[in-house]
Order: sequence, then C-alpha cells, then structure tokens
Amino acid sequence: FPPSLQKLVGCWNWISVKRRLAAGSFIFCLGEAFREIGGFDQGVYAGEEIWFSMRVKRWGRRRGLAFEVIDYPPVITSSRKAQWFSPCALFLQMLMLFFFPFATRWRRWCWPWYRRPESSAVRPSSGH
Repeated sequence: FPPSLQKLVGCWNWISVKRRLAAGSFIFCLGEAFREIGGFDQGVYAGEEIWFSMRVKRWGRRRGLAFEVIDYPPVITSSRKAQWFSPCALFLQMLMLFFFPFATRWRRWCWPWYRRPESSAVRPSSGH
C-alpha cells in the first residue's frame, strides 16, 4: 500500500479488532449460528462480512459465547483498490459507509467494489 493508505488500513485493522468486526477473509463460526442467522445477507453489496459478524456476535452473546477477531498471523491481501483509486476517494467511501451504513444496500453507493478503471482490464496470459 502507498504510505498515505497504510495509515487508513492500519486504522481500519485496529477498529476491526477492537470492535470485533470480521472483515475480509477467513470467517469461521458454528454451523448452527450460520444457519440460524440466515448466512450472509444477499441484499448487501459491500461489507456483508461486517453485517454477518454483528449478527453472529448477537447470536453468540445470547448463548454466552465469545466472538473474536484473530489478528495474528496477518493476512496479506490484494492492493488493487489502492492502485485503482486515490486514498482520498477510498477514505471518503469508508467515511460515507460509516455514517450511512444502510448505503451498502445499493450497488451504486458501493462503487469501489464494482467499478474498475479502464486501464486495469485483464490481459490474456502469454501461455508460459
């Protein structure tokens, strides 16, 4: 990540662990919890894992079960969005979703997940 975005990612990672919001990949829960809360919400266009984790936490709390975010070892993920969009644009998107979380129910408000720059088109491999 560019240095300007590293702070934003670090901030999000801190919030995610402190607020116990599972975001990204490798989310585990009891099968019973998954079935009873109805799995991932198909009406959410971005951040569905955050909505999922909030529902699983509520489910577990009623049963005296803990919900934790495991932050070690860290998972290295793609930085495509950091390459495609400016840190300012990504920060504003996160800020908008923080203050208006219901916006995740409309695809047009979740544009970083569904739009890519023209220059990022997938090119066919050379066959090596």
